[in-house]
Amino acid sequence: MDEDDFRKPFMNKSVFKSASSLDMSFVPENLYCRDEAINTLIFNFRRILDEEVQPSINCLILGKGGVGKTCTARWFGKNFKNVALEKDVNLFTEYYNCINFRSKSKIIRELLAKHTHGSGRGFSDDEALKLILKQIIREKSYMLLVIDEVHLLRPDEILALLDIAETYGHQNARLSIILISRNK
Repeated sequence: MDEDDFRKPFMNKSVFKSASSLDMSFVPENLYCRDEAINTLIFNFRRILDEEVQPSINCLILGKGGVGKTCTARWFGKNFKNVALEKDVNLFTEYYNCINFRSKSKIIRELLAKHTHGSGRGFSDDEALKLILKQIIREKSYMLLVIDEVHLLRPDEILALLDIAETYGHQNARLSIILISRNK
């Protein structure tokens, strides 16, 4: 193949209007037929924006494979962040898929590396989580953690994630969680 033959496919117009819509992380501008799920999430999470002491809220999105659970959670996270920033709440969203992160420890280590620039080596999960929560408090921010395919985690790990606010105190856990799982 010469250089001209190599360049030809790049000159042709794509079949797709927007090939980025095929990406796993794609979030559409408008989300249709998910109003009930979005309104439920708004109802549950609006307290973060309305109350002075921001609570920790946990929700589960449950459904069959391919019905739009992940897209709904990502769309909500993106738009909720925009509304939060308008109301001077420094909210950020983190998304983890348990297909890639097979344990609570891996998720916590990744969060620690991302937000405290530490490797997490030598820390227990509880110690690592304390460091993450201290950093969030120091930055006066709030984390919305979305965990997809949560049914792949062990039940005790799911429970430990849901108990973060109870374990560290509601005033210290500036963290809410959306869990996404398939029902059988």
